[in-house]
Amino acid sequence: MTLGKLDAPENVENAEETAATVDVYPIADRVARYRKLKEMERDIAERLKETRDEIVGYVAERNAEFGAVDGQLLVRVRTVTTRRIDTTALKAKEPELAERFTKTTESVRLEMIEP
Repeated sequence: MTLGKLDAPENVENAEETAATVDVYPIADRVARYRKLKEMERDIAERLKETRDEIVGYVAERNAEFGAVDGQLLVRVRTVTTRRIDTTALKAKEPELAERFTKTTESVRLEMIEP
C-alpha cells in the first residue's frame, strides 16, 4: 500500500521487519476518534471556504469594503499584499546562499494508514 511518498507495509509482520511497531489496541478509540475528527476537519474546512467565498463575493460585487447588518459592522473585505522570498528561484540561482540561510527543524508527523 502506498501513502504519498510513504511506502506502508501491507501488514504488521512486514512492518516489524522495517521499523518498530507497537500494539495501539489500548488507545484504538483515540485512533478512531482522530480519524473521525480529521474527516470532520476536512468537511468544516470545505464549508468555511465556501462560506467565506460567498461573503467575499457578495461584498466585492457591491464594490464595498465593509458589510453591516442594522448599522453593525460585521465583515471587512480588502486586498492584502504579501511579499515572500521565492525559495525555489533562490535555490536555482543562488544555491550556496540559499543553503547558508536554510534552517533545519524537526517535528513529529502522524500519518494514518487506511486499512
